[in-house]
Amino acid sequence: MRTSDQLQLMTRRQGGALPLDGWPQEERKAWNVASQPPTRLRPGGRAGHLRPVTREDHAQQYGYYLGFLDRNGLLELDGPPAANVNATKVHAYLG
Repeated sequence: MRTSDQLQLMTRRQGGALPLDGWPQEERKAWNVASQPPTRLRPGGRAGHLRPVTREDHAQQYGYYLGFLDRNGLLELDGPPAANVNATKVHAYLG
């Protein structure tokens, strides 16, 4: 069985999405908070109202973006949530 580190390395080489456990720590924390579903008398996170399959799709799409940044040496591992979202990096990804 492959370890998480081996799967991340394979994903990076193949050009796929960076898995959630490979995201920068602050971005992973922010996503987990945002993904909390609502419970009785508690609203949940900003993405908590979405169906699980939709949240998974959003995470995978953002993972593709982070994977691109990682493969191109642009991924910032330290910093606040969304530190990797700026005009320069987004334009590079879209290009």
